[in-house]
Amino acid sequence: MIQMLHPVSLTPEELDEYLDRGWYRMGQGVFTCGYVMFGGELYSVSWIRLALENYRFRKSLRRSIRNIEQRFRIELRPTVLSMEKERLYQRYRENFPGELAEFLGGVLYDREHTGRDIFNTWEIAIFDGDKLIAFSFFDRGQESIQSVIGVYDPDYARHSLGFASMLLEIRFGIENGLKYFYPGYVVPGYPSFDYKLRVGDVEFYEPEEEIWLPWKQLKPEQLPSRQIYRTLQTIQTQLNALQISSKMCLYPLYKSAFLDERLRLCVHSPLILDCTPDSNNSTRILVTFDPASGQIALEQVYQIADLTDRFPNAVDRFQGTTTTYALFTRILQLAKSHDPAVIVAALQKHPQHIMRNLHRPAAAKPQR
Repeated sequence: MIQMLHPVSLTPEELDEYLDRGWYRMGQGVFTCGYVMFGGELYSVSWIRLALENYRFRKSLRRSIRNIEQRFRIELRPTVLSMEKERLYQRYRENFPGELAEFLGGVLYDREHTGRDIFNTWEIAIFDGDKLIAFSFFDRGQESIQSVIGVYDPDYARHSLGFASMLLEIRFGIENGLKYFYPGYVVPGYPSFDYKLRVGDVEFYEPEEEIWLPWKQLKPEQLPSRQIYRTLQTIQTQLNALQISSKMCLYPLYKSAFLDERLRLCVHSPLILDCTPDSNNSTRILVTFDPASGQIALEQVYQIADLTDRFPNAVDRFQGTTTTYALFTRILQLAKSHDPAVIVAALQKHPQHIMRNLHRPAAAKPQR
């Protein structure tokens, strides 16, 4: 699931409300999502926050701040973009393992920036003499602060400047009487984001219950991504025993169904089980699973586009895992159930019906 909104304006109180519901900044909008893909795997995200009331830095964190302040010069001020920051951002981006905006302005603004800025954005800049070696951007709400991005010179990586700037943001929040610090999400099972957990006893957002819970109560095995894998793997194992071929695929274009009203009938699952005998057929049979409802669906879909060329780094990003950039729209639901056996039986029971539908003439192609 992914949602995106573009408010015309945003008061500090409204920003607090969005953050409290597990939303976050993207450009000049706010979004929320439930999944990310790294290294050919699907992961659930966990949005986290740190309560600042009664919070105290433990000794090791106080030492980290002190070391940075003694070694470097620190400035805190409203954000101003500059070529100096852009050059540092490009160096940082070259060494960053994930995806980042092509230019620094893309972090704060939309592609067609009109000068409108709905956020109250501040920065922490760290200098070695007169040389800018790190900076971070953060937005201030009425009672909260959200960390937008931390950038540092790779030559200074041993100083943990990204983490240090986050600690300085937290200190800013405490000194200004704010209640919560929101550093974005972490990805259980993917340790690159775990540094955010070092700040202390964070809470995570539980979207089904719409509540914040202590991090120690997180149960990784119950995360939606784990549920999807388990369910589809169960079905695939049963199909293998029946000599029915299937292929597990990451499906990054699931976002399209949520972000574009015109594509609302497209497949909206980030992981699919393709049970189509002929890999060259545009009409396909997919199994998907919705963790929110617990429902498994067997659906006939049609490939309306192949967007692989728009993702030139797709092979590098998802090595060793089947990933499809075909855009599928749903045509017919063949079966739906909480029970994997029902889905398997549907594939067993109606092979001629399925094959007949697979070879229907082009008239069955949905209108775009």
